Amino acid sequence: MNNSIHWAAVEDVLGGLAAVPAAAELEYHRPILPGQQPRLVTSREGDQIGVWLLDGTHRLASARLTFSQ
Repeated sequence: MNNSIHWAAVEDVLGGLAAVPAAAELEYHRPILPGQQPRLVTSREGDQIGVWLLDGTHRLASARLTFSQ
């Protein structure tokens, strides 16, 4: 599996929004291994949404979505 699955999680977050981000940035930290069940965590501050895929306390990927105001 390649790291495109990490973008799928970001697309899931975007699916629940009415706006389209002006910029999106994803940082790949480590692969999702067979048997792992990653947890999706989001946070919104101002014009940015943070997205994290976590396996326990380990970051698998993190993304920042920036929206125009």
